[in-house]
Amino acid sequence: MGTHYQLTIPLPDVAAVDAGRLRDVVESRLFSVNASMSTYQSDSEISRFNRLDTGECLSVSSAFLSVLQLANTIHALSDGALDVTIAPLVNRWGFGPTEADSTLPDSDEVAELLTRTGLQNIAINAVEGELCKRAAVSLDFSAVAKGYAVDQLAEELTLRGIDDFLIDIGGEVRVHGQRPGGGAWRLAIEKPQLARDGSVQAVLTLSGQAIATSGDYRNFRQIGEQRLQHTIDPRTGRPVEHATTSITVVAATAAEADAWATAFNVLSPERTRQLAEQYQLAVYMVWRDAEALSVWHSGAMSQYLVAGEAQLNMR
Repeated sequence: MGTHYQLTIPLPDVAAVDAGRLRDVVESRLFSVNASMSTYQSDSEISRFNRLDTGECLSVSSAFLSVLQLANTIHALSDGALDVTIAPLVNRWGFGPTEADSTLPDSDEVAELLTRTGLQNIAINAVEGELCKRAAVSLDFSAVAKGYAVDQLAEELTLRGIDDFLIDIGGEVRVHGQRPGGGAWRLAIEKPQLARDGSVQAVLTLSGQAIATSGDYRNFRQIGEQRLQHTIDPRTGRPVEHATTSITVVAATAAEADAWATAFNVLSPERTRQLAEQYQLAVYMVWRDAEALSVWHSGAMSQYLVAGEAQLNMR
């Protein structure tokens, strides 16, 4: 996945853990997710599906179907802001597994690439575990797969009777039970700024939830004076350009939090507020207002926020 993972298991749970054996089990689960969903692996399920011609079908794993069905659900709920068929556009704008092109696509090329997207172009036979292409579409699960992997590790730890843990894969986090020393886990939302000095925007207390953040300040391309952020709006085929700079979502699973954070990073601040309240989602949003940063959080997020600790430093 091109990133790190970290498991934190406090005493006394860790006393009963064979660390070497647990590491092997954890990495086996991660390799399994990669073998299914990594576009960087030519033999993965997703890469084999992407190579299919129109009209061809592929039998896929239940894990693959689960991620695709979650993505379809959030696609419908988010006005189409999450669309896992935008792989051609992600690659062309220089944020995929292929080498970035030094030139940018013009309007005609973007329009042509959009014809190769659309979830309606994939036929899903959930009973047979089969996907068929109705058009020349490609999948990209990067908005869900890391979160799904976090959930897989959480399931593994729970099955092994480990009640207290924190799992972090590249910033997608899920916690359970208590932190070292007791009490709910305390997690920070990073202040969204290009100079990543560890400044904290807000602090949350969580136990039994997952958290994901999407923003425009971590992964971007600088082309001359133009800064392109990595999130592509599947409705326009272009990198998003609105004022939102950071979206944090707390959810029951990391896959849900991951997918919703991506969708909200596509939507305008106004639409994000509407949908967050409509679906009672825990959302913390930061956007640019002139030269300053403005903050909003949904009612469902209030229960997790720690008052008076926004200026703590993460280092």
